[in-house]
Amino acid sequence: MPFIPVQQERSYFGDGEKSSKICIVGESMSKWEIRSGRVFSGPVGTIYEQCLHGANLTRADVYATNIVKIEAKFTLYYREKKGFTDLGKEAVNALKKEISELDCNIVIAMGEAATFALTGRMDVTKCRGYIFPCVFNPLLKVIPTIHPAKVQFGDYIARHYISHDMNKAKEHSSYKGLKYDLTKVEIARTYLDAVTWLEEIATWKHVSIDIEVINYECSCIGFGKSIDTSIVIPFYGKDLYTLEQEINLWRLVAIIMYDENIAKTGQNFIFDMQFLLARNRIVTRGTIYDTMIRHSIAYPEFLKSLAFLTSIYCNRPYWKDMVSWKKKDQIKNDA
Repeated sequence: MPFIPVQQERSYFGDGEKSSKICIVGESMSKWEIRSGRVFSGPVGTIYEQCLHGANLTRADVYATNIVKIEAKFTLYYREKKGFTDLGKEAVNALKKEISELDCNIVIAMGEAATFALTGRMDVTKCRGYIFPCVFNPLLKVIPTIHPAKVQFGDYIARHYISHDMNKAKEHSSYKGLKYDLTKVEIARTYLDAVTWLEEIATWKHVSIDIEVINYECSCIGFGKSIDTSIVIPFYGKDLYTLEQEINLWRLVAIIMYDENIAKTGQNFIFDMQFLLARNRIVTRGTIYDTMIRHSIAYPEFLKSLAFLTSIYCNRPYWKDMVSWKKKDQIKNDA
């Protein structure tokens, strides 16, 4: 009686040159990848290559690999929104060793699992397109993006996000470490500083404006002229100004907003205008540029939030979780 040979468990390692400056990390080997022995093949591979080509890249330009390099259920390694199992942690350690042997300057983390393994974050839909330091090598950059499998199952718009993130990775692949375009922001610490700045802003021909709201009151208002010139006027806090001083500051703000010779730019600026009108009786005039509306006209099917626009148009660190908000009773308990 002939014996039936038992299929040996095979490991499938990365695809591409180890000298590539860009590394792409997926999740696990699909049945198509098992058959071909190549990372990102089959229907997902077709989408993957289309996204590469959209960024003027080819497979030869990148090194691609997966977290799990054998044929296995990925749920044995990673649980969505929960993290890696013991098996998964072993696979991540192997991935770290694999990446450390490469000459890459940036890693594209495709999907939640790869993003969590390399950045410690799970919210890939929020942080995609931003550049983070790698958790095991601060000089290595990581840019999270959506996994091509999500495009395969209906989210066809996501392919454009993936191509953009790949192109961004290409732009930042020529150097090690993180380099952000940082804005110089001044904060008016005193009443005199605030008056001086507002009188200066009143002479500008174009200004970007943004307000922040706490308890349905304007807590601060920011004005920007360029990447090197931005000022924030705070209004939230105890004893910042006397009543007469605050009235005068709002009068100066009203002069700027009412001046039709000053062009004004904002994100979802209709909110700022109606809020200032409703709460502070400040009327806005002049030429209005709204970045959200302009982006929406150009790309009507894309997302429109400020976080998304920043990931597309800017080279800034992810800022949404830089501040943690607490209720008053939580602050008392911490104290």
